[in-house]
Amino acid sequence: MNSSTKVLLIGLDSAEPELLQRWCEEGTLPVLRRLREHGRVVPITTPRGMGNGAVWPSLFTGVNPGRHGRYFRNPIVPGSYEPGHFDPDRGFLTRPFWEDLSEAGRRVAVIDMVVAPLSPTVNGIQVADWTTHDAVGPPRSTPSKLIAEIAQRFGSDPLNGNGDVPRDGDGYRELRDQLVERVRTKTACALHYLAQGPWDLFSVTYADPHDIGHQCWHLHDPTSPRHDPMLARAMGDPLRDVYVALDAAIGQLLEAVGPETRVLVFSGPGMGPPYSANYLLETILRRLDAPRRTLQTRALEIARGAYRHLVPARLRERPTAPLAALAQRAHHAEMHGRRFFSVVNQQNAGAIRLNVVGREPHGIVRPGAEFDAVCEELDTELRALVNLDDGGPVVTDVVRLDRAFHGPALATMPDLLAVWRRDRPIERIASPRIGELSGRRLTDIRTGDHTPNAELVACGPGLGSGRCPAPAAVEAIAPTIAAMLGVSLPDPDEAPIPLLVPSA
Repeated sequence: MNSSTKVLLIGLDSAEPELLQRWCEEGTLPVLRRLREHGRVVPITTPRGMGNGAVWPSLFTGVNPGRHGRYFRNPIVPGSYEPGHFDPDRGFLTRPFWEDLSEAGRRVAVIDMVVAPLSPTVNGIQVADWTTHDAVGPPRSTPSKLIAEIAQRFGSDPLNGNGDVPRDGDGYRELRDQLVERVRTKTACALHYLAQGPWDLFSVTYADPHDIGHQCWHLHDPTSPRHDPMLARAMGDPLRDVYVALDAAIGQLLEAVGPETRVLVFSGPGMGPPYSANYLLETILRRLDAPRRTLQTRALEIARGAYRHLVPARLRERPTAPLAALAQRAHHAEMHGRRFFSVVNQQNAGAIRLNVVGREPHGIVRPGAEFDAVCEELDTELRALVNLDDGGPVVTDVVRLDRAFHGPALATMPDLLAVWRRDRPIERIASPRIGELSGRRLTDIRTGDHTPNAELVACGPGLGSGRCPAPAAVEAIAPTIAAMLGVSLPDPDEAPIPLLVPSA
């Protein structure tokens, strides 16, 4: 079979590049090894301090999070202290690059790009949230009837769009087997639609490294506090099993498209130990800036605490509940005396928002010099945190978003990200300002979490071979693919990667 595809983009969502390289060198992943030997290996930088939910949108829009609009699934609701919910079909400020390709007359197929919006006018086909990690919506497609055809022919996601559930030994085995089978199912689907070419761009993304990395890192990593040697000996390495299945899948796709196709395999952001201090961040910030408390504020805080402990989550979600309104009043009352507070983010970095005059309902930090001074204060104090279990730093970087990124979406994002050092647990910390603080992050689900590592392997006519001497930004991938197809994106943040598109 030859589908006459010009560019094949394969996404390995949250596959760790260091593991891929190791297992390629050991001969465990022969297909990827050949691609690496005969193609270009490009280290990819991801948005500083950001996680998986910002990396993939930066890949498919070609712009930074401040422009495309997504830093996490819960953006800050403007004019409030509350987290919202990001709707991919409505929330992006910049469109995916395949819409530009479509307008230029290129025929495209996009299957399960991570957190991508559905493009109703795509010139070809698109499938969203069919078999993805942490699906943001129900499975859907363009044309709309396509998803029913896929479900009938290939079935549904055995994880129902969410792999984050508690498991035991048998559950880990079942998960591994489900993911290996899910790889085969998605590959069969991709091969079916590849045969309906020609395609200018065919893109398929596998979520399986993401699910197995979160759930089974402790079985792969003997240094994990939750490592179970007996279960690991009985099971082997679940990550390796899933990666082997992906390697075989890539081999099938390469055989289908033929040697004239340019093949790009994107892996990342990677996976590693899950250590984080997000669970301590709010306490850290309170010690750095103890709010002024009135009797009314304290009473409201007691009510809010009772509300959280006594009212079931399903009832807390009802905005009309009187206790919910009381808890919200307590939250807002407390903000009268706070210069900064934590906001929800994934575990790689703690997210901090300043209480800014004219932006927050009870802002007290004035824009300009005072805002800058508070940011500098937080930068200094966060970097001063020490892990008492080894004497090393707790924070490896403090990212000020308005200097690292640009665009209108910064208004719904944190002001600072405290990037945690993640090579060991963070349970006892101290600094001159906060004193000593201890705790233990309680989780029974995820034993692995994201690293910033990412990589692009590109192979095909005119691309050459060897490792690129300098990394490329993830935002450069979209304009690179567009340039390969003779299309210029209107306003990307990065130019095409020179070694992949020499004439661009």
